[in-house]
Amino acid sequence: MVAVRAFEKYGINLTVEQLGDQWLENSAAHGFQRGSARLLRRGVKAPDTGNPRYNKLWWTIGPEFSSDVYALSLQACPTSQPRWLVD
Repeated sequence: MVAVRAFEKYGINLTVEQLGDQWLENSAAHGFQRGSARLLRRGVKAPDTGNPRYNKLWWTIGPEFSSDVYALSLQACPTSQPRWLVD
């Protein structure tokens, strides 16, 4: 739901940094994500919060579940994919 809120706030060209800001604003960290939230609070910006250099749990499955939101939101406008989805 954080991603949906971020799309509403920032629009279809949402950046990963904006998503990180929204995620932190909504206190969305649960379980393994607490490490990423801790990094965000320390000033590490997304996508570096998922980098193995900073986050020892970078490989966890949570993002696979979250990616469904992005896939569903882009079906109607495939030419509007945020740059970070295709990089």
